[in-house]
Amino acid sequence: MPWTAEDMKKKGATEPVKAAAIANAILRDCQSRGGSNCERLAIATALARTNGDKK
Repeated sequence: MPWTAEDMKKKGATEPVKAAAIANAILRDCQSRGGSNCERLAIATALARTNGDKK
């Protein structure tokens, strides 16, 4: 199920529309390659790209 901007807003995205698009693209790519933990990778990457890596 694709993520929406509202889903990403709840996860703390500062740019929820952009984050949803990124997360959904990464999820599709990861799953098409047979990856594991695709959901976690997609969310983490989308949040890092839109919120900046604050480490």
